[in-house]
Amino acid sequence: DYVRAWRSWQQTMLHGVDCDVFVATWRKRGGKELVPVHADRVLPLACARAYQAQVADLGEEQVRIRYPSLHAAASSSLEVTNAELHETYGPADLEIHDEGDHQFASNDEKMFFLMDRAFELAQRKGRIYDFYLRIRPDKEIRAGSLAAIIQALSPTASREPFILTGDMPGPWLMGPHGLHIADQMALGNFAGMHAFCRPWRLRGLAAKKVAGFEFGLHAHRSLAYTLLGGAVRVGPLPITVGGLLSPDRLEPSRLAALIAADAAGRMDRHDDLLLRSLHS
Repeated sequence: DYVRAWRSWQQTMLHGVDCDVFVATWRKRGGKELVPVHADRVLPLACARAYQAQVADLGEEQVRIRYPSLHAAASSSLEVTNAELHETYGPADLEIHDEGDHQFASNDEKMFFLMDRAFELAQRKGRIYDFYLRIRPDKEIRAGSLAAIIQALSPTASREPFILTGDMPGPWLMGPHGLHIADQMALGNFAGMHAFCRPWRLRGLAAKKVAGFEFGLHAHRSLAYTLLGGAVRVGPLPITVGGLLSPDRLEPSRLAALIAADAAGRMDRHDDLLLRSLHS
């Protein structure tokens, strides 16, 4: 929910900061695809656990076949408009894109595309900014002050390409396939943010199996190796973050109706467990 997230930013990290806002987003928003690993973003916790247990027993593909109405309702979307975005962000520079106009191999590619577009909007503004902040629009901020962080930066440090990242245990992490870095929030100067938003323009490196791009554009890995290759100094961003403020979960009464409709004529133990979980 970008509206609630924006309010949390205004009350914490953006307090006392003079900033321009640049938004690149998809026209469709609202729904969340129901996938096992993030089932609790759509379903109440007990129901999410029952859903995950059913996937473990039957497999994800079979569960999708069993509950077509449930999955369709979870992924249904609303369309965002310029007026709605301006109502939240004020006089922001906006781009709204239709996913159908583009071809993407993954959600990671979609993210990097929007990062690239938002940074392009900032450059087109024709102003010189001291610092740039990239943040996922539904990310809750609970505490921290960008004004204090910026004031604490040494004058010499800000002349070098740098990025401060948050939302992970450390700025750099070593994963099973190499370096990873947080991608949901970052503060940097122009050179640092230029590199941070650049992976979309480097996607051709996947064909050459360049480090960080061996499997195509990957959110955390491609970003880490782009910064490493650009000699960007990376550090932690001392901001206390919350979770993702997703749109409201589906109501239990509606979930019950959807599950019952999908289970009509079948109603086996899996259906029964899923329905009973709504009353836990």
